[in-house]
Amino acid sequence: MCVFPLFRLQQFALTKCCFIFANFSERQKKTIQDNLDLFKLGKQVQQLEGEIQKLSAEIGIMGENEAREKYNAALSNVRGYESKIQRLNGRMQGLTDMKTTLKRKLKEP
Repeated sequence: MCVFPLFRLQQFALTKCCFIFANFSERQKKTIQDNLDLFKLGKQVQQLEGEIQKLSAEIGIMGENEAREKYNAALSNVRGYESKIQRLNGRMQGLTDMKTTLKRKLKEP
């Protein structure tokens, strides 16, 4: 009778040990699978970051060209307006000179 309870105790310990080992093994499998998934996601992140840098460079180039065109257009407008201002100032000076000349002629007897 003494052997029977000892046998049950050994059987219980063996099943508990197998359960713990199986549970530990499942946790290890899950950890390994999670690490593999993380590695795959890391690769995808690097790939997407590369695409982002490439597209940012393309956008920067396109923006630079547009900005340069706008700058050149604005610069030509400014130069055109400066020449108009100079012509108008010249006309104004000519008109004031003509006005003073005509006033002198009117004052002469």
